[in-house]
Amino acid sequence: MLLKNIASMGGLNLFRSAIQFLMNIVLAGFVSPSEYGLVVFTLPFITFISMLTDLGLSSSIVRHPDLTRQQAGGVVTLVLTAGAACAAVLAMASFSIQSATGLAGLQPIMMAMSGIVVLSIVATPPRALLERQLNYPLIARVEGAAVTFSALVSVVAVFQGAGIWALVLYNGLMQALRMVFFLYFARDAFVLNWVWKTLGPMLSFGGWVMLANILTFAARNGQNVLIGVWLGAAEVGLFGLAYQFMLVPLMIIAWPASSVLLATLSRYRNEPSHFERTVCATCAITAALSFPAMGYFVFGLQYPLTTFMSPKWHSIPSIVSWLAPLGAVQAIAAYNGVILLAKGEAKLQFWTGVIGSGLTLIVFVVSLPFGLMALVKAYVLTGFFIAAWFLGIAVRKAKLRFRKILISLCPGVSAAIAGLVAVELARPLHVDALWSWLGLSLLYGAVVLATFVLMRNQLLPYWRELISERAANTTVVSEQGVA
Repeated sequence: MLLKNIASMGGLNLFRSAIQFLMNIVLAGFVSPSEYGLVVFTLPFITFISMLTDLGLSSSIVRHPDLTRQQAGGVVTLVLTAGAACAAVLAMASFSIQSATGLAGLQPIMMAMSGIVVLSIVATPPRALLERQLNYPLIARVEGAAVTFSALVSVVAVFQGAGIWALVLYNGLMQALRMVFFLYFARDAFVLNWVWKTLGPMLSFGGWVMLANILTFAARNGQNVLIGVWLGAAEVGLFGLAYQFMLVPLMIIAWPASSVLLATLSRYRNEPSHFERTVCATCAITAALSFPAMGYFVFGLQYPLTTFMSPKWHSIPSIVSWLAPLGAVQAIAAYNGVILLAKGEAKLQFWTGVIGSGLTLIVFVVSLPFGLMALVKAYVLTGFFIAAWFLGIAVRKAKLRFRKILISLCPGVSAAIAGLVAVELARPLHVDALWSWLGLSLLYGAVVLATFVLMRNQLLPYWRELISERAANTTVVSEQGVA
């Protein structure tokens, strides 16, 4: 079932996010924002290498109609070679990057993370092979086990005085375990070889996917580099941690759902009514989960974060309160790419990404001189506009009815608004005391639940639609064929 596969991956990301959140809380008691900012500053470079060396081939593996074991093995060796070369270049450039940015202590962190990225790259093709087999429960078990074991070891390292290196250890150990287990469980689906000439069609399709992914990456991660260079490591640490909260609905719901949804929509590309119902149902459930959650983040994180984190981090709740609504909206807009790819519009996805990423980076550059909070507010306002524009393009190209999409969002949006209104009316309780925080949290949850009960006739049909869906056979090819 579509819903079962989404639930497997969503549950994994929920668990992983919870573990990482707890790790960040523990780390915050032992490291400063400046130290944390060194890792946050490094991550965009690492993510870029991962995306660049993947070459879009993981998506090609999932969707290629007649993938052979030799082709799959060629993908593994190709991404390994490209990844190792790029990681070596980054490691050699780390001293120059530290000198150019003035971020003391950056070089050793960047060199260590350069080696770790190779492990991540090698794990990608065998993981995609398991996705091709729709073996999402196995993927979830592997990822969950790797995250759990790595987190436990890293927390022990924190208490042993490892400092920020505990976070590096977490990433390294997790990626090593992922690589070993994915290679083992997918071993029958590939034969290692160095013959790459048969990968032409896969590279052609994957190239457009890679370019679109790089643009999304630039919009989401380029800000860390800009903030680090202009405002310093402490500010990039604050923004980086707050940004993780904004990504919660994307990480837990939208991104896991996207890969499963793409296969399903590809099967129904010639059935407009079924296509539209599936999109609306996915948007409705995503909104029902993400909008109330992000609505709670607007006020509900103030007490726990200010209580359990040092005063150096106390500006995090105010940043999160601005970013949280955008996170909910972006969880819906994230399906823009899935819809366009299912309709054979890979190039359009790329060019919309060009404009969206360019606009985001321009806003960052213009707002940086006015400080971190000015940047956050400008980013949120721009993000709302871009999300609406992206979704509008996808709806138009897929010939969907925008009114239907908006109606599907109503239960989730209404529940969040009702909950926030109730909390605002009870503001005399204040949220900076334990019992007041608990009371407001319970009030918000009760109002959200009551809203869903009142709107159950609008929400339940979407739930039934997802339950009735069967995940698409991954050997089905969309009309776009090779880009």
